[in-house]
Amino acid sequence: VQLLQTHIQKPTELAKAPSFINTREKLYRLYNYLDQQSNLRTARDELRHLNIYLSNDETLHSLGLIYLADEEERNLLTKAGLLTIDTEIQEKYDRLLRNELGAEIFNAQKLIELLRDWADGQTFPCPLNQCHPLINTAKKISRILQYLDKHLDTVADAKRARLPLCLGMNESVYYCG
Repeated sequence: VQLLQTHIQKPTELAKAPSFINTREKLYRLYNYLDQQSNLRTARDELRHLNIYLSNDETLHSLGLIYLADEEERNLLTKAGLLTIDTEIQEKYDRLLRNELGAEIFNAQKLIELLRDWADGQTFPCPLNQCHPLINTAKKISRILQYLDKHLDTVADAKRARLPLCLGMNESVYYCG
């Protein structure tokens, strides 16, 4: 852990990473090693904060900045410029990422949390060009609303109330409800 902390202190392109993890094969060796450790829980927080997790843009990040995602959520996040764990990495190391390291799964509940956290520091109405990347165009708001409509049954009633997803005639976003 200390070696990794010393050499990778910020998100880094895979090809520009230190030589011991600058290819997929080398990352797989690291993940295989981690997967075989029985005491990962004791170092879980430290491991989560290391920039050793490959994202969909071929950059290494910490687990707090990228999400596990199904195809639908991956598509939604990618179109908003947000990051997900590389598809192949997620498929091969799902148990390690999810169970041992506690990687966050992007779903409707997480989407609502992200929007609420962002909205807490905003003044409304908010011009579209100043909105969260998930909702900074009318098309993205439409995608988010369709996604939430499809997944409303997975989110508690209290979590659904008052989201900043209404687009006004003046190209500004307002709270709904």
